[in-house]
Amino acid sequence: MVFALPFSKSIIEICVSAGLVLLIAKKVILKNYRLPDTPANLPLLFIFITAAISLINSQYLDLSLRALISKNLKFIALFFIVVETIDNRTKIMNFLKMGLLSAIIVFADTLVQYFITHTDPIHNYLAFKHVSNIFVNSRGKIYFEYFIGYPTGPFPYPNDLSAWLLIVMPILLFVSLFDLKNKLSRYPIMALSFLGIYIFVLAKARGAWCAFTLAMLSLVFLVKKKSMVFLILAVMLIIMIFSFANSLNAVFGFTSLMDRGDMWTNGVKIFKEHPVIGNGINTFFNKYRYTRTDKDRGRGSYAHNCYLQMAADVGILGLATFLWFVFCIIRNILRYLRYSVDGFYRPVVLGLLIGLTSFLIHSLVDTNLYSLNLASFFWLTAGFSIAIIKVAESKT
Repeated sequence: MVFALPFSKSIIEICVSAGLVLLIAKKVILKNYRLPDTPANLPLLFIFITAAISLINSQYLDLSLRALISKNLKFIALFFIVVETIDNRTKIMNFLKMGLLSAIIVFADTLVQYFITHTDPIHNYLAFKHVSNIFVNSRGKIYFEYFIGYPTGPFPYPNDLSAWLLIVMPILLFVSLFDLKNKLSRYPIMALSFLGIYIFVLAKARGAWCAFTLAMLSLVFLVKKKSMVFLILAVMLIIMIFSFANSLNAVFGFTSLMDRGDMWTNGVKIFKEHPVIGNGINTFFNKYRYTRTDKDRGRGSYAHNCYLQMAADVGILGLATFLWFVFCIIRNILRYLRYSVDGFYRPVVLGLLIGLTSFLIHSLVDTNLYSLNLASFFWLTAGFSIAIIKVAESKT
């Protein structure tokens, strides 16, 4: 699943379903029915309970019931599968190696899409807003309209590629900068990290840029080599200047922000219908069809603010339990970083902290937690952060 996560929703579904069946079988055979002990067990229970309570108000009960099992419960199960399974350094290394191999393929796919074919070789996704047309004006003169677009890689949109990179980039960066001593492995991974930053900039997801910058600046208080933080941000800024020096309108345009303003306004209207327990899990998209009043009335949409959409679906109670879960994960990571020493585990956990934090900040302006690939990646990474800390503490 770690390897195939950017490429295939079907493999994600198969892996989680198979993992859940095997986990239950293991519990039955060993007659050990306890779930792994984590700091997030209680909030996870309430995440499921508040989602179930939201069914009371659902106008699309079949969709809500399906989402309660196929999304809510499945993501919780994925979290526990990872915590239960990753229980030693060898498994951590295998997890990271699969992630590295997957990243190499994503980067190669993205570069081929952007510079050569303009469609990615895996799904044939066209580079976002790519334009290549031939026109003949009134005088019969032929001219070309050509815009290479923004890379999406194996994802349908550059925002999705950027959200995936928000978690992958920091892990690659911190492992190569703070842990690897062997030059034969250190410099290739470091080069891969900066290639990730280059692709990240080209994708032009400005919300992701801001999220990564904010998360990196918070790192100043957690690392001794503070210059590394500013060096990474400086490299990103230099790439931005060279990439968009001749197209500043692409960077500073407000069209997408205005679109989001309309989505958020309609999202607030939906939220106000049932603010406490919500309108029912997985109902936002359908309710949006008839809340909007523009020319696209009847067409559904996501809120492009995961927390607003969550509040509309499962109410303030559901949103509060999710934020409680996030707080438990981040607090556990910070607690570990306060007493950990330099070594293999610390840079990985630092990368996970920055990745999860920037991913969650970016979710304020995008659909990260409502995309199957990205939401699965979030829950898998959250579980991995607990698992790696458990292994690190068992060795201390």
